[in-house]
Amino acid sequence: MEGSGNREDRVREIGEMLLSLPSESAMDKWGAIAESPCESWDKSVANEFLLCCLIDYQTDSAMAWKRGREFLKNRSENDQQELWKWISGHSYEVWVAEDNFRRCSLHWRHAPHNRLWQIAADICFYYEGDPRRIWRTSSLFDALCRLYYLGAGDQISRVIVGALKDCGYFQEKSDVKADIHVCRVLGRIVGEEMSPRKAINLTRLMSPEDPWRLDRPLWKIGRDKCDPKSPNCTDCKVAKACRFAQLRA
Repeated sequence: MEGSGNREDRVREIGEMLLSLPSESAMDKWGAIAESPCESWDKSVANEFLLCCLIDYQTDSAMAWKRGREFLKNRSENDQQELWKWISGHSYEVWVAEDNFRRCSLHWRHAPHNRLWQIAADICFYYEGDPRRIWRTSSLFDALCRLYYLGAGDQISRVIVGALKDCGYFQEKSDVKADIHVCRVLGRIVGEEMSPRKAINLTRLMSPEDPWRLDRPLWKIGRDKCDPKSPNCTDCKVAKACRFAQLRA
């Protein structure tokens, strides 16, 4: 094992390497949702953003956003505006029933669909049915805590505030969403088992100014190059710094 000083230097070098990869605009990352500043989002746009983020759970992100948008397209204009009231207006038993789960088609698993009911009820109770109140007049950390308290979960809460950062709403630093892609890539690079908490702390060392900047490059490497079973190390931009790639060479 390297000395702590050498390891810290290597970690920072890896962070700089990741940050040197081509970056993407907010439009590239979030599509039409980033066309207008967050401050000017109307309620239906904010509803779409939050819904799609909430169902981006253990599934392909593009599919989550596609399903969320298709779901909203099939709702009336009033139901789009009052989405959380519409969801929590069902009884919990009706919302989680198999026929409603299939009809909504929001996720391939029941748990992410089911949890929307309580989140919707709490948005109506605490924020008058308007998700913009969750992040308005609050710091990024306040918004993160509010989202976590609503039941968005540790990692989804981080991606929501990160997306708001990308769209210009927050300026403070924030953490990566330590999903399976990010944990796999980091674990292979440094040659260690990688839990979400460990991944977050490692990226804080890699980019202390703002770890969130590492989220997209790590996620893209995990999705496009660092497959769990058949990684494409020869085409990976960080292979020369990766312990896993070096062992395979």
